[in-house]
Amino acid sequence: MKKQVTSPEIVDEEFPLVDYEEMSWKSAVTELPQIEAVDSSECTWINSTQVRVCVGDLTKEEVDAVLIMNQDRLDLKKGGQLNKHIALTAGPSVQKECKRIIKENGAQLPGNAVLTDAGNLGCKNLLHIIAYPGKPQILDLQLGVKTGLQLADERGLGSVALPAIGAGQMGLSLADSARVLSGGILSFLERPPQNLRKIRIVLYDESLLSTFAQDVKNEFAPIKTLEEYSALSTARLDDDCLPEEPPWDDALSERSSKAPSATTAEFRVYGKDKKSVTNTVNSLRGVFARHCTLQRVTHKLVPRLLQNCWAWLCDVASKQETDLKKETHNSTIIVGGNSDDVAMVVGCIWQKINRLAENQSEVEKRRLLAQYVRWHYVILDREIAFSEKLSSTIEEACNQRCQEVTLLMNNLNYKVDFNSMTVMSCCSKYPPLRLSRKLLNETGR
Repeated sequence: MKKQVTSPEIVDEEFPLVDYEEMSWKSAVTELPQIEAVDSSECTWINSTQVRVCVGDLTKEEVDAVLIMNQDRLDLKKGGQLNKHIALTAGPSVQKECKRIIKENGAQLPGNAVLTDAGNLGCKNLLHIIAYPGKPQILDLQLGVKTGLQLADERGLGSVALPAIGAGQMGLSLADSARVLSGGILSFLERPPQNLRKIRIVLYDESLLSTFAQDVKNEFAPIKTLEEYSALSTARLDDDCLPEEPPWDDALSERSSKAPSATTAEFRVYGKDKKSVTNTVNSLRGVFARHCTLQRVTHKLVPRLLQNCWAWLCDVASKQETDLKKETHNSTIIVGGNSDDVAMVVGCIWQKINRLAENQSEVEKRRLLAQYVRWHYVILDREIAFSEKLSSTIEEACNQRCQEVTLLMNNLNYKVDFNSMTVMSCCSKYPPLRLSRKLLNETGR
C-alpha cells in the first residue's frame, strides 16, 4: 500500500522568508538564456537622437537608465521573467528603495514614472513605468514610454535602454510591441529633448532582431517622411533674393549676345566722303572716352543689389579693370575706368537691377496669392502648408491645367501629380503624400 504524500509544512525558523524568496527568484530565471554580445543592430536617427535596435542583456546595458514596466507597488518579483531577472541581478537594494517609496507615498498611479537606483545592474538608474491593470492597451503603453523618456530627459540622463515592452508577460505581438515603442518614442521626440540623445531597444533573442527592427522602421517611416518633405514647407531665406549668380564671364557673354538695352544710344554718322565720316566718328569717340570714364547708376533697388551680389559685381569689375564705389545713402553705384569697360560693367549692373525688380514682383505676386489659396501635403493626419513660393508655383500649374509640375528644393526634385493629387520626392523610398488645396478668407485663415 502506497504511503499518502502530504504537502511539506514551511516553518519560518527553518526556512527564513528571505532565503525562500531568493530561492524562488533563482528558480524563476533559470530558463532565461544567457545573452552573448553581438554586433548586429539597426540604427536610425530622428533629428539629433539615435534610436538603435539591438540584441543583448538588459541587465548589462551601460546606460544612464533602463526603462521597464512595473506594477503599482513596485514589486519586481511579481512581474514577468525579465523583472525577476532584473531583481536578482540588481540585488536587494533596489527592492528596499521601492518599498520605501511605497511606504512614504503609497501605491503608484497607472502611467506614472518612478526613478530609482539600479543596484548591481550595468545601468545607473531604473525607470519604473506603472502599468495599467487588465488587458494591455497600446495607447496606454505608448504614453508610459513617453512619460518615462520625459522623466529621463528632465533628470539630465543622456541614454536609456528598454526592452520589447508588452511582448513578454503582457502577451503583445512583436508588431504591437514595435508600435508601443515607436509611438512612445516619436511622441517624446515631438519636442526636441535637452539631454537624451541615445535610445536603445534591447532584445533578448537575435532571431527576433530583423523582424522587430523592420517593424520599428515601418512605424518610424511617417516621421522620416516628414523630415524628407520638410523643405517643402520651409520658406527659404533667399526666396525674395536674386537667383544664384553666374560666373562673371558668362554674364558678360550673355549681355553681349543680346540686343542693346534701353539705356544704350546709337549714333549714325553721314558725310560727303569716307574721310569726313571717319574723322567725325573718331572725334565722337574721343568725346565719349573723356566723359564716360565715370558713370553713376542710381536706382531704389541698389541697396538690395549691394546686399545680394556686391561681391559678384566687384569680381566683374575687377576682371574688366574698373573701379566700383557704393553710396548706399543715395542708392548709387559709381563705376570708373576705361569707357568701354565702364559701359560693360554698367550694363551688367542694370541687368541685375532689372532681374531683381522682376523677382521682387514675383515675390509680391506669391504673397498676394498665398492670402487666398494655399496648397498642403498630408502626413501623420496633419496638413502641412507648402511655402508661399511653392504653393504659388503649384497653383499656377493647376490653373494652366498641367498634368504635373516638378518642384526643386535643396537640390531635390519633388513631383506634383494633379491627376492623383499627390506629391512625391523623386528619390524617396516612401509612398507619395496626399495633396489638399485650401481657399482662405481675407484674413488668411
